[in-house]
Amino acid sequence: MKYALLLAALFGSSALFPAHAEPPGHHEGRGPDEDDDGSAAEDGEGFARVAEKLGLSDDQRAKLRDAVHKAKLARVDMKARADRARLELRHALGQVSPDAKAVTRAVDALNAAEAELRKNHVDLVLAIRGALTDAQWKQVLELRAAGKGEKREQRKEMMEERREERRERRNGRDD
Repeated sequence: MKYALLLAALFGSSALFPAHAEPPGHHEGRGPDEDDDGSAAEDGEGFARVAEKLGLSDDQRAKLRDAVHKAKLARVDMKARADRARLELRHALGQVSPDAKAVTRAVDALNAAEAELRKNHVDLVLAIRGALTDAQWKQVLELRAAGKGEKREQRKEMMEERREERRERRNGRDD
């Protein structure tokens, strides 16, 4: 799990696997090496660990740092456009008599901004994939799969803990 989490931190969980991605900008929390967008700082400890685990060359490390940096820079403006479009949509819908054309324009603007964010993620995945060998990419996929299994187990444990807490509260009320 350690390497899967580092991998997710390195590239951002949705950056590597957009088909299973969370909505752009959605991150529950951050680790110590993570930037505001949930991905690791290019020079962070997480990057170094994953790079070592994958056996990245200096050239590959440089390519990945550059690709992540460029994607993050582009993402700043894209996220701002999406946030603005979201606010415009809320405003249009919040009118006493919403104008259907204004709402449609706001929805279209939001869809375009979110598509731009998704395309940025896909472009980053392609850049990452292009910098890795087939064996390294296979290792990335294996680490990702291992991490998913561990997350599933963690969710099961958390749900069981919650059920137990509810039972204890109910039993406390019955006394």
